[in-house]
Amino acid sequence: LGLMAYDLASLDERQAARFEDLADAVTPGRVTWLDVQGLGDEAVIRAIAERFGLHRLVLADILNLGQRPKVETYEDVVFCVTRMVMLTDGDVHWEQVSIVLAGNVVISFQETYGDCL
Repeated sequence: LGLMAYDLASLDERQAARFEDLADAVTPGRVTWLDVQGLGDEAVIRAIAERFGLHRLVLADILNLGQRPKVETYEDVVFCVTRMVMLTDGDVHWEQVSIVLAGNVVISFQETYGDCL
C-alpha cells in the first residue's frame, strides 16, 4: 500500500501494510494518490472503501476480476476499470486496474503486486 500526498509546499510519500497507518496523510487541500497493489488483503480494501464511502457495487467490481473496461459515476465519485497489458517472457499478461477519483483523492487498485503504473 503506497501513498503520495502533496500540495504546493510539501510532498509526503509513504508505504504501509495497513490503511490506518496512512489515513492521517489524507487531508483537505492536498492531492492524494493511494496505490493498492494486490487484492489479497480484504481488510485493507474494506477500510479504504469505508473511509471514502465507496458504493458497494464499486467494491464488488474492484474485488471481482475479469471486469470489462468501463467508467461509472456514483454521486461525487468516478470509478474506472481498465486492463493493463504486459509482455512477460513472451507471454501476454492482462491485469485489472481499478481507479477511483473522489475529490482530491485518486485510489488505484492493481490486481497483482508490482508496479504496473
